[in-house]
Amino acid sequence: MGQYMGCLLYADDLILLSASVCKLQKMLNICYYVGSDIDMKFNARKSLLLCVGKHFSSNIGDLHVGNEDIMRKDSVKYLGVWLCSGKRLQIVQLESSMLLSTLIFSHSGSISEMLKLHLVESYCLPMLTYAVKALYLKKSQISKLNTSWNNAYRRSFRINAWGSVTDLQLF
Repeated sequence: MGQYMGCLLYADDLILLSASVCKLQKMLNICYYVGSDIDMKFNARKSLLLCVGKHFSSNIGDLHVGNEDIMRKDSVKYLGVWLCSGKRLQIVQLESSMLLSTLIFSHSGSISEMLKLHLVESYCLPMLTYAVKALYLKKSQISKLNTSWNNAYRRSFRINAWGSVTDLQLF
């Protein structure tokens, strides 16, 4: 704790963090020049600027990679999770897993409940819980995840919205 980390990496995805616009531009310059030395190009068109803090809506001027400007956005998708600008960083879990479960249920026809559940567990649960360990979730967000997961069970086994699925999940 208490240690500054200005660069987060996962495979070829990179986040640069800075409290100073000037220092962020210096970080971008380092990436550009070191990348050039090792034949790695940073693509400004795929780079986005997200501002967080009490002055998040202020005009901070242009930042660039090489000679190309970086576009400012209000939200950025990083590793499947939406990060949103504001006074505090807002993290939004994707709801795509429940969209996928709807597709599974609407095209599953007469397959067994266990096979439907297997499809939901294999394809929807990983999407629903993606990056959860790296996030600090509010109780309301945890409740929403639980409700989504319980509803997938209810739908698989045709249980009413008020019916409990706890015993079924334990089984």
